[in-house]
Amino acid sequence: MGFSRIKTLFAVPRLLTNPDLFAGPRALMALKGVGSSRTLLLTGGSLGQKLRGEIKKMLTAESVVEVTRPGRGDPDWDSVAAVLSSLGGGVPDLIVAVGGGSVLDLAKLVLLKLAWPEADVAQIHRPFAAPPLKTHIRMCAIPTTAGSGAEVSSSALVLDRQTQSKMVVVTHDFIYDIVLLDPRFLHGIPRSVMMAGVIDAMAHAVEGAISNVDNPLADALAG
Repeated sequence: MGFSRIKTLFAVPRLLTNPDLFAGPRALMALKGVGSSRTLLLTGGSLGQKLRGEIKKMLTAESVVEVTRPGRGDPDWDSVAAVLSSLGGGVPDLIVAVGGGSVLDLAKLVLLKLAWPEADVAQIHRPFAAPPLKTHIRMCAIPTTAGSGAEVSSSALVLDRQTQSKMVVVTHDFIYDIVLLDPRFLHGIPRSVMMAGVIDAMAHAVEGAISNVDNPLADALAG
């Protein structure tokens, strides 16, 4: 059993984060070192053609399936099904998600259904009920907004369109293996989106600082 699979029955200080995080204007170059035979490139609709082209040049996979996220707002199971349909029955060994929190959450849910296709809704919404998801699929996030923290989170939001209620799916396998923080992806985003991201980031910092489930490393990051 690897350390990532440890389940504790009592509260102990613990910090889980991304194994590999690259920051700066050349962060995309890290993609060249990520081996893959089949890659799913999942992007938001607002990604510019120039940056999209740069990402595709860095991918080394023999086969790249590019999908622009269907719909808007929080992901639902229909949008997950649409992405799976675009794969044509194939299973990628690398998922690269480029976008804001909703795109990154959608990629997590796609991973869940690829690795656990037989799960029903009741099972999925029970925290930490999922089996190991990353037996042969790695996850890479390229955030295009600041604030959601989806790339470092163990959870994903999914919208129930019938009830218009949001549900949370939780597993530590949702933490991205690779994160590329390239400031160029924040250029040109609407002011309203940027301000919402700033408030979101502040809320995360306050939550981390006052949480009863804390540790010195998390407190340092929150400060």
